[in-house]
Amino acid sequence: MDTPSNQQKGDALENAAKLIIEAVLESDPKHKGQKFTVATKVRDMTSGVPNEIDVLVTGCPNTDYEAKFIFECKNWKEPVGKDVVQLFSKVVDAVRATRGFLVARSITKHASQQIEMEPRVRFIRCSDDFLSPLSSAELIHTDQEVFPPSVTLKWRTYSSGNNPMQLDPKKVNCLLNGSQVDFLRYISSQVDEIVDETRKENPFKFSNEGTHLIETGREMRFSENELVIDGLDVESIVIPFYSFVKCKRHKLVSKFELEGRGQAFTFEPIDTGDPENPIEIQIVTRFKNAS
Repeated sequence: MDTPSNQQKGDALENAAKLIIEAVLESDPKHKGQKFTVATKVRDMTSGVPNEIDVLVTGCPNTDYEAKFIFECKNWKEPVGKDVVQLFSKVVDAVRATRGFLVARSITKHASQQIEMEPRVRFIRCSDDFLSPLSSAELIHTDQEVFPPSVTLKWRTYSSGNNPMQLDPKKVNCLLNGSQVDFLRYISSQVDEIVDETRKENPFKFSNEGTHLIETGREMRFSENELVIDGLDVESIVIPFYSFVKCKRHKLVSKFELEGRGQAFTFEPIDTGDPENPIEIQIVTRFKNAS
């Protein structure tokens, strides 16, 4: 995988912060019933000039009691300095935020002293160097394509291949043990059972990367008058089964911990065939006493 750019690194931390903040707000009993929105990359025009906000939390949006909380995310290896704190404090004032949070791995001594002088600015330490069972995890995504089967019926009163008529599977009258059943649904249920069996019998094809062919089938034999279709007694049904299993492992691409709040893990996205709409794979854990 290519080395992520500075923009991608910044986006990764912003996304993790958003996920963790949402988890805290949605699960904390203290916030139950409160309305809020969490957005990234917001351009705020409160002061008349644009201010770029990495993460914006709005409480009681569009009401007289609306409150803003903004997050500035710095995914830097080196400590964040005093100048960044001063600039961020000006943004907090400009957008009339209740509070601003600087999210970074570390800050300098002077930056820490500057934060102490800013009543509405707080520091949240972030890290990607922590132990977790998910740190070495991979997610396995499988897509099984099942080909429509060509079902063969054998009549009890006719030899194989000498069917008395061409049947329309959508219109046939089907009796199973004397009860009316939908023939297509009955066959579909059998195919679903075969699908489940293939997963149990071919575990390596659902865990090893690549495209794998599964070829099997099912023959069902019936006693006299057990299955009757359009008044004709069925002796057996053969359902051939062919499918391709596509298996891909998705690796962890980023992980972050916000001190005292929680952890967020992002895996490689699942390709849906539409480059603009992949399936995002993210896992968030909230610390018990986070607030």
